[in-house]
Amino acid sequence: MTTATKLTFSRFIDLLLAAVYEADAEADGDYIDLNAIARQIKDPFPETWVIDAAKVLQSRGLLDCVFTFGSVHARLTGEGRLFIEEDRGTGIIREYKQNPERFIQNVSISGSNNRVMLGQARGDVTQEQQLEQERRPAFALVDEIKRKVTSDPSLSDREKEELVGDVESIRVQLLKREPSLPVLSALLAPLSKLTSIGSNVASLIRLING
Repeated sequence: MTTATKLTFSRFIDLLLAAVYEADAEADGDYIDLNAIARQIKDPFPETWVIDAAKVLQSRGLLDCVFTFGSVHARLTGEGRLFIEEDRGTGIIREYKQNPERFIQNVSISGSNNRVMLGQARGDVTQEQQLEQERRPAFALVDEIKRKVTSDPSLSDREKEELVGDVESIRVQLLKREPSLPVLSALLAPLSKLTSIGSNVASLIRLING
């Protein structure tokens, strides 16, 4: 179902960038969870707009974005700062500066792990809990891969132990804000050769490459 919105996509892009600019002051140059920022925009909008807006802003050199697991983290570029400070765009940036409460709820960056606090509703959410929620489909695949490995009758106990160790190492990587793609690739390579979990591994690789 399409979400009704008062925002045009162009104004949504400028508003999102303005909100990132505000959060950037507390982020100390670290990447910011763009999905969390977008959830604070009061007017409804289609969920797909976040990724689409990030791609547009990155193509214009206003944001430096990292796309992973259906989410996006972004860092404001120098050109992005100038865009906001010079009030370019659709005019919503100037409106936002004059009355931010009209457009967006309060957003703040907390802690050295740079998590975005979504008001009181979020509470003390740890980075690990946040990542588990954001990457739930990936962790579900990891659990399924582990289950199939441990029940595969074609594997010896020693082989199962080694492969389960690899699966747990994949889990550890996915709990990091920026997993090491070379490490994940090395861990997934032997798993992808097993017929019983080949499709699950392929799905996990697609999520990682997102």
